[in-house]
Amino acid sequence: MKIWERYLHSELIKVFLMFLTSFYFLFVLFDYSTHLRELSSGIDSTYVAEYYLCHLSKYMPALVPLALLIATIKVLCSLNQHRELTALQAGGISTKKIARPFLLSAVACVGLLYANYQFWMPNAMRQIHCFEETYFSKERRFDPMLYRVPLEDGSKLFYQRFFQSEMALFDVLWMQSPSELWRIKSLTLLPSGPEGYFVDHIKRENGAFKLIESHKHLPLPQIRLETLSSTQLFTPFDSRSLKDLHGLLHSQIPFHILKRNAIHTQWLYKWVLPLIALTLVLAILPRCLRFKRDLPIFSTYVFGLFGFIVFYAVMGAAVIIGESISPYYVILIPAFAPLLFFGGRMLWR
Repeated sequence: MKIWERYLHSELIKVFLMFLTSFYFLFVLFDYSTHLRELSSGIDSTYVAEYYLCHLSKYMPALVPLALLIATIKVLCSLNQHRELTALQAGGISTKKIARPFLLSAVACVGLLYANYQFWMPNAMRQIHCFEETYFSKERRFDPMLYRVPLEDGSKLFYQRFFQSEMALFDVLWMQSPSELWRIKSLTLLPSGPEGYFVDHIKRENGAFKLIESHKHLPLPQIRLETLSSTQLFTPFDSRSLKDLHGLLHSQIPFHILKRNAIHTQWLYKWVLPLIALTLVLAILPRCLRFKRDLPIFSTYVFGLFGFIVFYAVMGAAVIIGESISPYYVILIPAFAPLLFFGGRMLWR
């Protein structure tokens, strides 16, 4: 690696880490002040540190491309202002060669985001959910949503809340058959089988439902929560790894068949979202590599940040739409169209 390449790499890494650390520190400061009462009520500081460290993995898909974008603009504008860019070009170094360290950094960030989705983010999201369910009281407020899980025996399970820290479903209704219902206040998922607390057994008799029996505690081994373990079944799809999502695409479990579009959407989304790092660098390089006496630095930052926000807004909308229709078009077209456009423009410069 030549001296000028090492210089560009070192400058880019320094600015990238500075902005990444600054964004993360501001988030921690704001979030800690929001939950100051809960976090200062005797919680071990080690748990709090792990909780915020997990947030770094959670927000890495947004923080890494943003920090790379700002670092790229900062380094290239600085080179332009100090005439270092002109000196490199006068020395016979082409624009494409100058762009190479930035493109390699973008590819490295893409690989880092893929590694995060596969190895770090699933565990981080699980720890975040457990911490918030245990210590943040607002997480236990009323949830108007009702979730449905079709079981292998043809029955249906409805529940309102699931707390992973307790491995329990709350406000459960198990429809064993059209004429037989079980109303359960909480259903604990144990390795030996589900156990219900405050269970009401209701049957249809003479055209009307009647309460047959009530139990404070009742083992319910007849509720078969699929062939997957309970933890995996109730883990949200956006908190799963790429490998897990790919496996769910071929699963024949009724619940996964029902949610096939949602699984496919999340799988495609996690494959294409890291490419935003490369797309942003390709989009901003031609603007920053042009020599001008009065380089429009402010408008360059505005252009980059606006593109970043628009891309994430479009991809967020694509995820919502993709869960209702075929996700291939709504996920792949918004992701690859700008990448191919800006990549082709850079290639033919």
